Amino acid sequence: MTTKILLSQSADGVFEVLDKNGTDGEASFALPVPGTYTIWARALGTPGGQAKMATCATFIDPTTGVATMLCSTDNEVFVRGTGKSSFRNVTNALTTITLVPGSAAELACGTPTVSLFATCLQDFLWQYDNNGLKLLQVRFYPN
Repeated sequence: MTTKILLSQSADGVFEVLDKNGTDGEASFALPVPGTYTIWARALGTPGGQAKMATCATFIDPTTGVATMLCSTDNEVFVRGTGKSSFRNVTNALTTITLVPGSAAELACGTPTVSLFATCLQDFLWQYDNNGLKLLQVRFYPN
């Protein structure tokens, strides 16, 4: 099952859950400016499940005007193995989008790695693809 977690930048620098029910295919968060916090995550629940999470956004080609959703080439895969699970730092994967080298998006943005909420992209989201993982615990820590 794939869930889109829509992301918006909070005006007051506060984390806020705007729609907590992702079972309908969408949820939403408001997040502060990247660089002011770190994100840590771990897989929990019965061993055997896995999930993948990628940061995505819409790119509007300045030449053609065509809108395309693109996802970072850098994503996180969470696998629930046996034994105690550990948190890992997923800040880079969830606050940046690594673009395909030489793509129209990279040329328009001027860099191969774009920060969350960069003005050359819009409609940011985390694409969460769940394949049997019972629980993904995500924590945000202010810097």
